[in-house]
Amino acid sequence: MRGEEAADPYGKRDAFKLLTNAAAKTYEQDVRGEPIDDALSFLSRFETRDQPFRNFRRALDNLGARERDLAVRNARVCIRLCLTGE
Repeated sequence: MRGEEAADPYGKRDAFKLLTNAAAKTYEQDVRGEPIDDALSFLSRFETRDQPFRNFRRALDNLGARERDLAVRNARVCIRLCLTGE
C-alpha cells in the first residue's frame, strides 16, 4: 500500500474531527476559514455526492447563531453518513 493510500483513512478521520470541533463552536464563534475549507475539500474527494459539503459551507454563512448551529450540525451528520455509507 502506498503511503498516500494508507494516509487516507487517517486523513479522513482527522478532517472529520476538524469539522466536528468546528460544529461544536459555531453557535458562539465564526469558524469559517481555510482549515474548514481544506477539510471539506479533502473529504469531498471520497464522495460522489457534493451536496452535504456545500450545505456545510452554506450553513457557516448563516447569520443567526441558532440557525447556523443547527444547519452546521445537520450537515456534519449528513457528511458522516455519506463517508460511512450508512
